[in-house]
Amino acid sequence: MNKAFLVTRLQLQDARKPIGIFYALIIGLSLIAAFSIWHNVGEGAIIGGIDFASAVFVLILGLNSFSTAFRFTLAKNVSRMKFFVGTVQALIIIAAVLATVDTVYGTFLRTLIPYECLQTQLYGTTSPLTVLPWTFALYTALAISGFMITMLYYRSNRLLQMLISLSPLLFYLILVILNYLTDGAAPRALKNLFSTAFGFSTSTPNPYIAVASLLLGAVVVAAISFLLIRRIAFRSQG
Repeated sequence: MNKAFLVTRLQLQDARKPIGIFYALIIGLSLIAAFSIWHNVGEGAIIGGIDFASAVFVLILGLNSFSTAFRFTLAKNVSRMKFFVGTVQALIIIAAVLATVDTVYGTFLRTLIPYECLQTQLYGTTSPLTVLPWTFALYTALAISGFMITMLYYRSNRLLQMLISLSPLLFYLILVILNYLTDGAAPRALKNLFSTAFGFSTSTPNPYIAVASLLLGAVVVAAISFLLIRRIAFRSQG
């Protein structure tokens, strides 16, 4: 068997149980929400957040896709290149499966209760032809980002790990400083960049622009991950 596909299979096997538990919780919470609405406890409420929970979950899967699997596959004489290809393949498959399940389940929920997925809240569309590719692109970008972040941790000493953990706060502080130094020009430029990349700069928000941006971002992050893994040293402790 191709060793990259062996890695893919191992990663999918490791993810199977967490995915099953996650969707069992989602279904349980959905039933509670549905019963609340049907019995007028949550009358007038609009339910959402399933795909947001999935987005966080797929990021966590990406974060947990490196350390243990890397040690195991090295013990099986799998090259770093094969490990990288196999893991990215697995993450893309997981993103596709979760996006499909969330799109189908969200469509089903809308027949029972007032439900809006994240894509609908942002772009106002409910068609699976827009929801599915947007959700897949988002999950793919998050999963591969998680994979890259955990590699950065693995390669870093404790000081760098602390800086990575604090990076959201550091980014916010840098924005505050730039806002002061540029009289608000830098944050406005960042906002305009975000609006353009996610399709909000047009008269009608276009989710397909966001799909292209997210997939391009995933490719860039994957390329960075490949550069990281080429020279990564084996450590007995992650």
